[in-house]
Amino acid sequence: EKNYAVLSNYNDTYIIAPVNLKTKSIEPKFQLIDSSTDKLRKDMPDMSLNYKNTGKLKARPPITID
Repeated sequence: EKNYAVLSNYNDTYIIAPVNLKTKSIEPKFQLIDSSTDKLRKDMPDMSLNYKNTGKLKARPPITID
């Protein structure tokens, strides 16, 4: 089971990223989720949004490609 953090919202879209709650770090892989529909993404059919106070989260640095 993968956890995601809602980083922001823009109109009817949530900006989410995977989060490791043990290390409190956000992976640099962002996705957009349409909040105005009941059907979410095909690869996350059972995803539900729940409020959870995590405290401060750290962004993991992106991987540099040369």
